[in-house]
Amino acid sequence: MFKSLRFGWWLTKAFLSRHGKTIFWAIGLSIFSALIILKSLPKILSVLRPIRRTSTIALVGKVHTNELPAEILNKLSSGLTLIDESGRAIPGLAKSWTVSDDGKSYIFTLNKTKVWHDGAIITSRDVNIAIDHVTTEILDDSSIKFILEEPYAPFPTVLAKPLFKNRLTGTGESRLKKLNLNGEFVDSISIQNGSLTEIFKFYSSSADAITALKLGEVNEIRNLVSVDDIPKWSQVEIIPEKHSDRYLAVLFNTQDKFLGEKSVRQALSYAIQDKPQDEDRVISPISKLSWGYNPHVKPYDFDIHQAKDLLKSLPAETDLAQLEITTFLPYLSDAEKIAADWAELGIKTSIKVTLVLPQEFQVLISGQIIPPDPDQYIFWHSTQSTNLSKYTNPKVDKLLEDGRKTLDENKRQEIYRDFQRFLLEDPPAVFIRDITTYAVRRK
Repeated sequence: MFKSLRFGWWLTKAFLSRHGKTIFWAIGLSIFSALIILKSLPKILSVLRPIRRTSTIALVGKVHTNELPAEILNKLSSGLTLIDESGRAIPGLAKSWTVSDDGKSYIFTLNKTKVWHDGAIITSRDVNIAIDHVTTEILDDSSIKFILEEPYAPFPTVLAKPLFKNRLTGTGESRLKKLNLNGEFVDSISIQNGSLTEIFKFYSSSADAITALKLGEVNEIRNLVSVDDIPKWSQVEIIPEKHSDRYLAVLFNTQDKFLGEKSVRQALSYAIQDKPQDEDRVISPISKLSWGYNPHVKPYDFDIHQAKDLLKSLPAETDLAQLEITTFLPYLSDAEKIAADWAELGIKTSIKVTLVLPQEFQVLISGQIIPPDPDQYIFWHSTQSTNLSKYTNPKVDKLLEDGRKTLDENKRQEIYRDFQRFLLEDPPAVFIRDITTYAVRRK
């Protein structure tokens, strides 16, 4: 036994003598690696589990719960349809729809895979849509029939408005987390999408929103029309966002004694210098991305000689004409430039800044949101109170009437291309550019 122990000792001693350094370094490296892993463990775990983030965003304007911005509503839910980039209706909560030959009834079939945030499957009885002059009929759990008094081709785009089951229980990727009211108005709303929580706070003015950013109450302001009042901080970035569905235009009161002359409106349109020469340029009231857009209309690019020639053909009393431009504060610099351009024609022009849409004006410089469908009936038909320029043109009226009743898209496209051509030949407005808004964010 003693000989066996002595032999084991010699064997171990010989092994350590030959491989001891290797073993020593192996043990040392193992201990060092273990220490590194233990030190890095919190970082590794933070990568493996979702990172909780909160973004606090300021929006300008006071709203009721039924007037929340589309930016929020579209995150919380979907409509029966969605709108693609070209302005066409595509399936949303409804997987398909059919329209009758006379264009007066639509049957929408729900997508049975869609569920509310509470897990319940969406049924026809959950779809509570009230539209003037439209009757709704539940056919079964997944089919709804809408009966219209008159054909209305853009009807599927109307149904893109997000639907809710109750108290903002929707179908979107984001869910309502908390809603705070200040009297009858929404003070803030929190929505959550996975690990991201977005808190939207509403402020009465951009000045109040900017103050909130300074004080650290919010880390971002969205949808600012102007950033002139934003402090030049190194830790703040300004992010522009161009909107192809919004334009800046100069609207003429076509019932005004001076502006009632087509040649005067054309001359004033040609005389405006500051029109973009790139993709921001707008020449029509229909979006450049729309399937109904006509790029071949009179663009009224700057041409001072053409403008002066048109004015020379008018009666002498037009030399004494004066104009007043009404506009909103964000577009004041545009108004000042245009007033200077018209002064070059010998037309004395003053400017008035307003806070509300005026009932009466000679010239109005304002922004306008473009509907997704090319139907422009409410803006330019002579019977509409929303026809701000008081424009009357029998040919344009007829095209607008036909466009909303025609179901065939190819025929509708021809109608709206003619509409744009006739409208721009007898311009009630000159269209300038896409509108850009700004987000201001702490870096």
